[in-house]
Amino acid sequence: MSALSAIIESAVGGVIAEHPKLFDPKQRDRAQKLLVREIMKSLTREPKGDGETDEAPAPTQADTVPQIEIVPSSDTRAKAYRALCEIAGAPAPISASGGSICIPPEGLTVRAQAFAELPPEKDWPFVTDGHQRAAWFGFFEEVLPNKRRRDITEVRAGAAGIVVPWLWPPSKLGTVYAPEQPLDLPEGEG
Repeated sequence: MSALSAIIESAVGGVIAEHPKLFDPKQRDRAQKLLVREIMKSLTREPKGDGETDEAPAPTQADTVPQIEIVPSSDTRAKAYRALCEIAGAPAPISASGGSICIPPEGLTVRAQAFAELPPEKDWPFVTDGHQRAAWFGFFEEVLPNKRRRDITEVRAGAAGIVVPWLWPPSKLGTVYAPEQPLDLPEGEG
């Protein structure tokens, strides 16, 4: 959901709650004018200063929409996010002025930033295990939730799989596991 749609949705909800009778078909023109006025007021409203309050405070941008960061394309965060999108089969990140790119909050997590340092592509495994592939696809859905992705599955020697930098996606802490490195399991789960 974009910042603009969140603001509009909040404004429309406020108008509906305050004026339920306006949504009578006979009051359509008045309702439309009131909605437009409320939307414009929400879009142009200055933040209130010390102690000033509205009857119903408008949601702050931080409450409604996660912050997108614009970073220079030379930044390691940009490098990681571009690599992540490419590997997942997602479109390239949106470019901003001056060669910068826009990165949503999901692309700034430590899991996503693990893609800044990739092994050489010739060393990437062809992952055919169903559990590992499911983990990767779940990871891609989590860190690229609003991006349409092309299918990255390949068939080699009759086996379906994906080519990714590691056997498993990065952990929640951003840890990556090399093929010879065992997964750290809590005591009693091994």
